[in-house]
Amino acid sequence: TKEVTSGRRFLLLYVECLYSLSCRMHLWNALRL
Repeated sequence: TKEVTSGRRFLLLYVECLYSLSCRMHLWNALRL
């Protein structure tokens, strides 16, 4: 059960990081345009 929770937390962190990166790219494109 602990391993599952850890994996879930890692997945959430990964998704958050990816989302943040996507937002940053969008902001960068908006600033460039």
